[in-house]
Amino acid sequence: MIKKIIHKTPLSKTLQQIRGKMDALKLVDNRTSIQGKKTVISISPYKTGTTFLARCYSPVVSLHEPMHYLSLKEVQKNFDAFVIQRQNTLNLKLECSGFWSAYIDELHDHPLADEFQYVCILRPPSSWIRSVVNHWVKIKKDMRYDYINELFWKQKVGVDLHQIPNLEGEAQNEQVKILEDFYFDYTNKTRKLDNVDYVWLSQIEEYLPVLNQKIDEVGDPGKSWKRGRSYKVFTYENEALDAEYEKLTSAFHMAIPK
Repeated sequence: MIKKIIHKTPLSKTLQQIRGKMDALKLVDNRTSIQGKKTVISISPYKTGTTFLARCYSPVVSLHEPMHYLSLKEVQKNFDAFVIQRQNTLNLKLECSGFWSAYIDELHDHPLADEFQYVCILRPPSSWIRSVVNHWVKIKKDMRYDYINELFWKQKVGVDLHQIPNLEGEAQNEQVKILEDFYFDYTNKTRKLDNVDYVWLSQIEEYLPVLNQKIDEVGDPGKSWKRGRSYKVFTYENEALDAEYEKLTSAFHMAIPK
């Protein structure tokens, strides 16, 4: 409750900076190889069911957005070294963090790329864009300093999710087009990676037995939760774009066939 209050004040940024420094103190030494568990990494962006997936398992097995502020700050500075250091510190079987979607090239080029396994959760772009914009409208109300919008959406993707609902006409269309391009670009790039399980968001519960076998754990969807419906301030529909995405992904080998 106290944290929620602080997040609505100018101290919100200070709180995140303190959390980042505390997480940095947990990092293990700079080894050059993965020492612990071989983590399955969810590489799909925010608002693709990653919270639900992560919380089907115990926190010692799986986490959603761990060391998030620190990761967004540091991963772009020295990707290869930080990823190993972070993986060894977390020592998870499954990690679901939306920022990986903007680092597919770096994952592919990483010296230890062959050791990683991935899950990519797909959803139609119209649905994803509506969801991600409306979700960040809510975050703006709850947090004075939205570090994900600042460090990921604005700096890495090139959009300000807080402003999209306030824009009109061509100005809004330009921002939405950036989201469209990012979504298709990340999806295309995932084909560079080996060991990717593709699954549609609508089939995420059906995918759990496959993931259970992969990480040798038993996930319980009853332990997790799905976000309820909330007031939507932004609407978006593009049937042609959804059809184009369906065509693109039709060539993918799905973990659970439609």
